[in-house]
Parts: sequence; C-alpha cells; structure tokens
Amino acid sequence: METTPVLKNFEELYPPAQTEIYRTVGETTLHLHFFPPCTASCGTAMLFFFGGGWQEGTPAQFYPHCTAAAAHGALGIAVEYRVKSRHGSTPFESVADAKAAIRWVRANAARLNIRPDRIVVAGGSAGGHLAVATACVLWEEEGAVTVESCVPNALVLFNPVLDTTENGIGADLIGPRCRDLSPLHQVRSGMPPALIFHGTNDTIVSFDSAERFQKTMQQAGNRCELVPYVGLGHGFFNLGKVPDVYAETFDRVVQFLKSLQLLDHTYAAALADSKAEPISRAFSNSRSSRVIAALRAGQSQTLVVYGTSLTAGGAWVGQIRAALDQQFPGLCRVENGGQGAMWSGWGVVNLQEQVLRHRPDVVLIEFAINDAYVPYACAVAQARANLGNLIRRILAVNSECEIMLQCMNPPIADHATRRSNWPDYYQMVRDVAQDWEVLLIDHMPAWKAILERGTAEFLALAPDGIHPSEAGSAAVTTPGILQALGLPII
Repeated sequence: METTPVLKNFEELYPPAQTEIYRTVGETTLHLHFFPPCTASCGTAMLFFFGGGWQEGTPAQFYPHCTAAAAHGALGIAVEYRVKSRHGSTPFESVADAKAAIRWVRANAARLNIRPDRIVVAGGSAGGHLAVATACVLWEEEGAVTVESCVPNALVLFNPVLDTTENGIGADLIGPRCRDLSPLHQVRSGMPPALIFHGTNDTIVSFDSAERFQKTMQQAGNRCELVPYVGLGHGFFNLGKVPDVYAETFDRVVQFLKSLQLLDHTYAAALADSKAEPISRAFSNSRSSRVIAALRAGQSQTLVVYGTSLTAGGAWVGQIRAALDQQFPGLCRVENGGQGAMWSGWGVVNLQEQVLRHRPDVVLIEFAINDAYVPYACAVAQARANLGNLIRRILAVNSECEIMLQCMNPPIADHATRRSNWPDYYQMVRDVAQDWEVLLIDHMPAWKAILERGTAEFLALAPDGIHPSEAGSAAVTTPGILQALGLPII
C-alpha cells in the first residue's frame, strides 16, 4: 500500500516565486518569501512564521503551507525574522520583526493585489507566538513605524507558545519582562478570531496552555477554536511528520477562513453533470504544438510523460512514441517518468530524477486518479498545490517547455469506491490548466460516452476497471494526445 512520503528539503521542493526585503536592521536584511495565487486571487494574504524557540528555524518550514494557500487563491508569504543563533537576538526582536512584516504587507497591499483587511497570520510553536503577539502584545520597539496596523484579521496557530511567563515557555530567554510578551496575559476584547491546533501529548508546549488561552479569549468575547490532536506531540502538523494530518489540518484552516469569508474557492464536479468540454474545443488537427513545429523544422525534441500506473504501464506511451518516430524519424525522444501506485506528492519529490534531468521540451502530467485514492489522504487543495509546484519548477528550468495536463479515464467498481471524490480531482486539473494557461488533454468526454453505452464496452477497453488496455489506449488515450499535439490520428 502507498504511504505518504516524508518530504524534506522544502527549499527545493516548494520554492517561492520571489523574495523581497521588508526590513533592514543594521547590516541584517529580512525577506518575505512569496507564493502568488495559482488560481483567481481572493485578495487574502497568509503570512507564516516558522518555529524554533526564537533561536533557530527557517521560512522553508511553511513553504508547503504557502503553496497550499496559493492553491486557494491567497498570497502565501513565508516570513524571515531574527533568531538568536543567526542574529544574537531575543524574542523581543522577533516580535518587532513580525509586526514590521504585517505592516509592510499592508502598506504594499495594492501592489501585492491583496486587501489590507484580509490579512491572515499563522505560525508554529515560537512562530505561533509571534503570530498571536502581533494581535495582542502592546510593546513596540523604539522607533517603530506604526502608521499601518500590525493586527491581523484572523489567526491560525499550530502548537503555539501562548504563555511566556515562568508558568510557560520563554521566560529564561525573555527575562523579567516576560509577561510583556505573553499572549495569555495580553488578551483583550476585539481580538481577531483564532484557530488553534495542539497535540495533547505535546511535551514542549503544554496542551493546557492552549486550553487556558481559549478560555481567556472566549471570556473576553473573542472567537477562539481549539482543535486537539489526541496522543500527538509537538510539530505534528508539519508536512511529512504524521501521515494524513498535514492535509487534515489545512482542510480545517480552509473551512475556518471560509467561515470568515476570507477564502471563497471550492472545487467540485460530478461525472453526471460534468462541464468538461470536448477535446476539440481546445485542440484541432490544424493546431500544432510548439514541439511539433520544432520537429517539423528538423530540431530534436524530448517528450517526458509523468504520472501514475496509467502512464508507467500505459500502452499509449509506446503508441505515441511510434507515431512520433513514424513522422519524425530519430528526432523525438520519449521518456517515461511514471511510477505505479504513486501520486502528486511523489511527483513533487521525484521531479528532478524522473523529469528535469531529461531536459524536456514537453511534459505530459497526470496524477489526479491517485490523488483521489482515499488511503493517501491527499486533499484536493494539496493536489492542486502539488500540481502547481510541478508546473512552476518545470518552467523555472525551461520557460519554453510545453506542459500538458491530462484528465485520464474514470475508475469504476471497486476502484471508484476507493476514489469516491475522483471527479473533484479531475475538475481541479481543468482549473489548474486554465489558471496556469497550459494545455489540457481531457479524455473524459470520450470515456463518458463509452460508459453511457454500457459498462461492458468500458470493460472491453479497461478490463480491470481502471487501466486501459492496448486497445483502450488506441481507441481513446492515444488519439486524444495526437489531436492535442496537432498530429493526424493513425
């Protein structure tokens, strides 16, 4: 059975689109790491503060969360701030940086295409402390520019430090003024709504502190939701830490923000009322891709296919290879980077080895059918973020690379039961193709027509209910791809 891979090296796997200096203190420059929306912008910015006890850590901790935020139309921002190991700083300087970051974002809202009243601030552990401190800590560093408010419109907190007195964490670093930075002791009415995730077995930041903070917030008339994760410890929410939990917590974040009307995007579709357009709407035999134009000009090209077992063992790959070789002998190399039983999370991890090292001129991608596999617990938003990650990284290496996203065949019978929401994932692929303005090859209209004529015909082309045979590929998949490429169907 497939298990969720532990993802490391987030700097490589989830690179930001750009960074920008938001603050200079002496010789120290501090950056914001931006993840622009990969769908229509909802005007919201989500800032994430990394953990590390105010002593260490990097913005990359929340790169996956920023990517997921971008998938929902928000501007994801991972914030760099001063920490003791690199800057010799104290938590006071970290709080000052956090406030400055929010003020900078508000001051630049128009340029960033966001609204200053749609600022969500999140963080984990010490980063969670910084997030909530921006909403309630009154202390300001000397000379702070306070034209813009540093108070966010919503808070998302992952096992946050909420008590920095001797009864909590941080008093040894902060000193006798520890109460000045303690959110628990600074709560007042009118604070932004907060969502807290905390493991009941956290031995670093006690679960009790989250309960006390929630009670204090509610007594002050503030909305504060606490989601306990029974038996889990510190840092459980990070991608790759505990299977399924990262996706589950972010889904809860999405619902929380939607309840505040800060996120307005949903992804849903059903086969019965599918809005998928026929392939011919986007492609015709008279339209050639850039790669085909290059082949016709006698230039060698490399095509890489990437995806699940539908690609790794798909007869269509060999059929496309043969068709290209017939029309352009020796000019087009076709590499199969697919892997059975894999999903887009695996695709993110293995993109360099399976795709980028081949220096492709065109890449065909499909992972949706396994992203929908229930045991993998890959939320639609995460699948969308993963797909955006693949596109961004491919184009970063070769901005002229032609990317084609595929909606493959539907699963039926037991395969469909284990992928109960698979239409949502296929619709997500269509949305991503439109948002990124890349080519879409949608095989669903053809397969839908076959299913409408009866299950027996479908099984004749996909005997196990999910994997098209050689005949199924020749009847549906291969013609669709040839048409997308602008080649005659043979």
